[in-house]
Amino acid sequence: NYSRRAGARRRRSNGLEHVRAELREAGASRSSWHWTAGGRSLLVEIFLDEGNTDAALGEAKAGGCTVQLWLQIARARAATHPQDAIGIYQAHVERLVERANNRAYDEAGELAGTIRELMSRSGGEGAFPGWITALKAKHKAKRNFVKRLDSIGAQ
Repeated sequence: NYSRRAGARRRRSNGLEHVRAELREAGASRSSWHWTAGGRSLLVEIFLDEGNTDAALGEAKAGGCTVQLWLQIARARAATHPQDAIGIYQAHVERLVERANNRAYDEAGELAGTIRELMSRSGGEGAFPGWITALKAKHKAKRNFVKRLDSIGAQ
């Protein structure tokens, strides 16, 4: 039993190293908030599947991953590491607002509400008004988005 587990750990380690080597060869290293497909998505998926959110976040920051995986990381870390989730969600709000359509504004507004809840739970509720004020100022030309923020009481 022990040798079987040791063999499984060795195969897992070899497999992860193979994936990392392939990524290095492909030049997949990107900035920490890289949102496009690819990057280290496979490694992030593996670590999320294993429940290792620390490793998943580390791989995502080191080489990027898909939007869906970033959001999975945020959901997985929200209860125990709300600051990590807040940062991911704030970056996603910006990404949504750049789409410049009402559906994206609705989603961004809902996410702003989630951010407010996370900040409140983590003792950082005082940071929310400043973030919202800066977000409104940055996107003041997007009146429909600003209206959504106002409608959720994000002032």
